Amino acid sequence: MLKPIPWIAIALLATFGALTGCATTKPEVAVPAAAPRAPDAASRMDYASDVGGLPDEAMQSAFKSYQKDVVGCIADGYERIDALGGHVKISLTITTAGEAKAVFLSESQLGDRTTEQCIVDAAKARQWPHAVGGDGLASTEFDAAPNKERAAFDEKKARPAIEQVRAMTKRCRKNTEAAFVVTAYLRADGHVQSAGLAMSTPADDAAECIVAQVKKAQFGWPGKASKLSFEL
Repeated sequence: MLKPIPWIAIALLATFGALTGCATTKPEVAVPAAAPRAPDAASRMDYASDVGGLPDEAMQSAFKSYQKDVVGCIADGYERIDALGGHVKISLTITTAGEAKAVFLSESQLGDRTTEQCIVDAAKARQWPHAVGGDGLASTEFDAAPNKERAAFDEKKARPAIEQVRAMTKRCRKNTEAAFVVTAYLRADGHVQSAGLAMSTPADDAAECIVAQVKKAQFGWPGKASKLSFEL
């Protein structure tokens, strides 16, 4: 029997910036609730460019359609990790041909690389509105409420392990200038159940390497399942 899946929190805001001006729509907010069905997804949407423009109405429609993909990724993640949840921001560069040539999670508290990659891959697979005059920059945000709350593990208690992870992942980061924020779900004994991360610029190879190393770490002894975030 499937567990009830909480909705994804809804907060919709769209802005559009181009060389000639900027327009903003009023945000619409809905309260998340538990329901025995797949979660509804919605986003905070921003798109602008210093070089190319992005069509406002078409981008609104494209992001709303993309939400269905995000819903599927989150729903799959809930099946693996009942505590899956948190804030996510997806950033992408859209070409004049409507292709997403650079997609990455600039913010993520999900703590599950599989779910994060699903969200990224879904954006890459889509056809987007064509940017005009050059590449356009876009982003969309959402908050996923977990099925089961998990307490945050004190970063101070995990500091020795965090320093060890920084050393372990140094080779992963040597060929990129990206900054990373790791989020991990810990078992009661401090071993990692799942891990994911946000990055300041696209760095997929480094990300895979980092997550693999994080999963090898043991973060103290929480005594109960918990969640931990830290910067590399």
